[in-house]
Amino acid sequence: GSHVEVLESFTNLGPIQDFCVVDLERQGQGQVVTCSGTIKDGSLRVVRNGIGIDEQAQVELPGIKGLWNLRDSFDSEFDQFLVQSFIGETRVLEIGDDELGETEIEGFDHSSQTIWCGNVKGDCLVQVTEKSLRLVSASMKSLVQEWSPGESERITIASGNAEQVVVATGGSTMVLLQVSDGKVVEVGRQTSAIEISCINVSPLGGLGADR
Repeated sequence: GSHVEVLESFTNLGPIQDFCVVDLERQGQGQVVTCSGTIKDGSLRVVRNGIGIDEQAQVELPGIKGLWNLRDSFDSEFDQFLVQSFIGETRVLEIGDDELGETEIEGFDHSSQTIWCGNVKGDCLVQVTEKSLRLVSASMKSLVQEWSPGESERITIASGNAEQVVVATGGSTMVLLQVSDGKVVEVGRQTSAIEISCINVSPLGGLGADR
């Protein structure tokens, strides 16, 4: 399956033979008028500056470090929660009809900063903090399983998809975790000679590629 969805397409203006900038609406905002195309396909095109944005809601979030969207089940079409990460805490907003309201997911560690979270197969949610990976039931919102890197180790960065999560511990060790079907299984570890600064886990083939 494709991971790319066409949201909007634009007509090609080339080749442009000539152009000028004019204020057609006399509002102090210049617009570009182009002589596009050649021979029988020539035309005049007006290019306006800017895009239209409709603000749905606004919430003041000083000090926010990260933001993730979650569905209330793996197969849901729309997102239900916005997870916000701050230094020393995690907050959750629930998306209502036309508003956002603060709520809590029981199985999450709200007293720690979230490094990564997402929906995974088996109808579960994953929250990664510096202390552990928490697998939470999407329907019951309760903790199903918790994985920790070790007493002296801390998770520094993480990334995941619908079936896998990769975390970096101690700055130079990567750990691959399988997180599908309600279980967390450590698949393997790899130690790097240099500090790991970024991780990205993109689905390959059919593995986790359907969401």
